[in-house]
Amino acid sequence: MPTKTYSIRFYQGMIALDAAVKSVGEAFKVASEKNTSITQGHDLHELRNLTPTGLANRNWQGVLARIRRKDLPHAGKVGGSERELPIAEDEGLVEKCHFIYYGKLNILAFQENRNASSVRWLGECLTHACEMETVSFDDVLR
Repeated sequence: MPTKTYSIRFYQGMIALDAAVKSVGEAFKVASEKNTSITQGHDLHELRNLTPTGLANRNWQGVLARIRRKDLPHAGKVGGSERELPIAEDEGLVEKCHFIYYGKLNILAFQENRNASSVRWLGECLTHACEMETVSFDDVLR
């Protein structure tokens, strides 16, 4: 069976000083109670499987999915022809990044995937869920 290699980066959660929610953990809680997605051009970024974990449910795990509707890959063989993949009109190619947020430490572990969403879009989804309260993530190690 082939192995997969993942790249994980660590971020510190940031929230606007005048935000109604007082922590990034609260922003995850608000987002978990809504269907949180943002459209960007032909793509859709969506929070999925957002679940509280750990003691007192301070930690959050989930998936940030990018649903690509244009510029989809093709299937083919080396030296042979290629073909479009059959996808229904209301579907797209789903690219996922898994993450876990540690509330006590205010640290986000985020799976990097250059074809999927970025940590910036996670902040945008949380900001959207909190109705324009600014949530962002800064690199812990630069």
